[in-house]
Amino acid sequence: MKIIAQTVFLLILCTGLLSAQEPSKEEMEKIQSLRIAFLSQQMELSPEQAQLFWPIFNEYDDEIRRIGRSHRGIMRALEDEELNEKETTEQIMKSFELEETELKIKQSYFERFNEVLPAQQLAKLFTAEHAFRRKMLKELNKKKMRRSKEAPGREGK
Repeated sequence: MKIIAQTVFLLILCTGLLSAQEPSKEEMEKIQSLRIAFLSQQMELSPEQAQLFWPIFNEYDDEIRRIGRSHRGIMRALEDEELNEKETTEQIMKSFELEETELKIKQSYFERFNEVLPAQQLAKLFTAEHAFRRKMLKELNKKKMRRSKEAPGREGK
């Protein structure tokens, strides 16, 4: 019951944060705080574990975010219809290289995480991360649907 109440609270807070297409820095910090609270609760971290785990996780998260930004840049480049065959192939290969780099980062950090947490708690991390993303996307989609119903002429904008 406590988990359900916290999840509902999380969703209510996220709804307000997802009102704009590009969240502000303040909104992103709030989302990050909600994410950390959600992950901590789902992983059932003790204070001692949290003290050891979060600095490593923050490093990991920074690296994964950098890869994500690079990957988004490649995806934008691939949408450019002006690319010739060679340039398109190069961008696709760069995308594959980034995916490979991301996998190596994840494997490396799993080993570091496993030095401070048992694998059972780490499994909860990965499932909780996925659940948090799913909930955020669901809330974003709900918000977009509400906006499009409120302003019927705005669907294509």
